[in-house]
Amino acid sequence: MIDFLKHSNFLSSRIISGVEVVTGSSNVYSYCQIKNYYGSISIKKQGALINSTEELNQLIGKNKSIPFSANPPICLAITGKQVLIKKVIAEEEEEDNIILQKALPGAKVNQFYVQKYWNNSNWMVAIIKKEVLDNILEDFRLTGLECIEVVLGPFTTFPLIEESRQLTLPHYEINNNEYVFEVEQKINEVGRTLEIDEEVISFQNIIAFSSALNYFSKDDNLEQLTNNVLQKTTQEVKFNIYQVALLRLFFILVIFIAFTNYFLGKSYQNALFDLKELTSNQQLSFSLYEQKQSELNQQISILKTTGVSSYNSFSVYADQIAFITPPSISLLELNIGLLENKMKEGEKLKIKKNEIYIKGVADKTIELKEFILKLENEKWVAQSVIQNYSQSDRENPGLFEIKITLNE
Repeated sequence: MIDFLKHSNFLSSRIISGVEVVTGSSNVYSYCQIKNYYGSISIKKQGALINSTEELNQLIGKNKSIPFSANPPICLAITGKQVLIKKVIAEEEEEDNIILQKALPGAKVNQFYVQKYWNNSNWMVAIIKKEVLDNILEDFRLTGLECIEVVLGPFTTFPLIEESRQLTLPHYEINNNEYVFEVEQKINEVGRTLEIDEEVISFQNIIAFSSALNYFSKDDNLEQLTNNVLQKTTQEVKFNIYQVALLRLFFILVIFIAFTNYFLGKSYQNALFDLKELTSNQQLSFSLYEQKQSELNQQISILKTTGVSSYNSFSVYADQIAFITPPSISLLELNIGLLENKMKEGEKLKIKKNEIYIKGVADKTIELKEFILKLENEKWVAQSVIQNYSQSDRENPGLFEIKITLNE
């Protein structure tokens, strides 16, 4: 997970605004906002000839309609009359103050910013007064635009120029001679558009586009320009990005927990419903069993009272009948022995001790037949016969009456 975050732009800004500030009697701004979605670069919007940072802020500032969004960081390219581009013959390890003196003899180090580009065998340098750059950064800060990088001149466009090709920009003409770049400062009214991966960039926005692209793909030949303002802003932007990332993670986590609780609650509710239904069915089955047992006990009690349960052990018969009765058959009556004739006053009770009558209901006729076969297989049963069977339709159980004749 840590490696994934390290090699993705999850904890860095996916949207970068490249802005070119053309310096002169008054500053003019061009912008190109790009999005990097895991290596796929696309242009969100671009524009040129903006006259103020307030207008620029309205175009590329924070989108208040998107929750947890921050200002897209700005990579600034400063061009125009206040930026001097010079070629300096010097060693690659040469100190900045010596290079500054070669480019601008007599210049004081504490009054200028210098940015260097190693041009194969010599240095190409861009020089600007500290006062000019500091004022530009302060203007952006007061407007609410956060600058995290500054490039002087057109250095970020060099990787876009093919070998032995020329690139015309509003204030520069650049030639690539076997990857030794030559820059000429001049005013150009027109120039060709640049097409990269089906994205079309007008010649007025090429420097703004390349400065934003440089944020994601650094040119090793270009030394970064920095000062206290840029360092502080970069730290603040990174902190804001981490905050936004944590807020998004927290928001996703809350939604995940909410959905998890919802689906778990649904699952538990369904499980509880199934358990209640199962318990209800078991209670119903148990109630039916108790009812059968009560009826059998009542019949046995009557038989014992009337003296019929001695030699033939009719209570044993009742238990065995109950034992072999399948669940799909419900016994409604169990009459062990019937009166031989109507009893007259003063006569002794006479009972047919070798006959048992069963009344009940059966869900399936095939199980009723199996029940009768089980009865006939009992040693104490001489014969079992269905005396009556009725069923209103196939959906309802059938009502039956069985006569069992006992062995003598």
